[in-house]
Amino acid sequence: MQMKESNKLDNKLINKIIKVAYGDADIFSWVYIRLKSLTNKEVKLILEEYRQTANVVHKLKQEDIPEHINERIKSVTGITDKSESLFASFSYRIFSFFGSKAIPAAVIGILIIVIVSIFIFKEPSPPHKYSKAEIELAQRQFQKSLAIVGSAFQKAEKRFSDEILKNQINKNLNRGYYLVNNILIGG
Repeated sequence: MQMKESNKLDNKLINKIIKVAYGDADIFSWVYIRLKSLTNKEVKLILEEYRQTANVVHKLKQEDIPEHINERIKSVTGITDKSESLFASFSYRIFSFFGSKAIPAAVIGILIIVIVSIFIFKEPSPPHKYSKAEIELAQRQFQKSLAIVGSAFQKAEKRFSDEILKNQINKNLNRGYYLVNNILIGG
């Protein structure tokens, strides 16, 4: 019983591989098989074999197929050689092109409609006009912030000149003079 279930899964996987190789798979199957082929070498080999076969099949021209097979296909499918209306042929080509890709095409169409409608119906917002009271409040706040920054700079400058310049640099200079005097004088 378990063997049959694993064979069904393998058959489903092989069918997905065939669809991907021939370009008939939906986007989810395509991604699934691509990821599966990266991790499973057997899937990768089967995919490459079917791809090669698909390339050969896609390169076949209509002249390569015997006429009696073309007639048989037309009779089974009901296709006739009659000229159809322009609308019918156009709609058939659109449907055949987007048939296996209907969901991505619909999503792209909806996104295009949304983007176009946003640009069409977007109204520019009027610029904000500030009142005199708001401007005066902003000026006072700016002056206070400049005063705070100025006092912080003054404290930093004072500390730098008092502590760092006088104490640290003078200490090192005095030590250097002392060493030079001892070396030159010799004692």
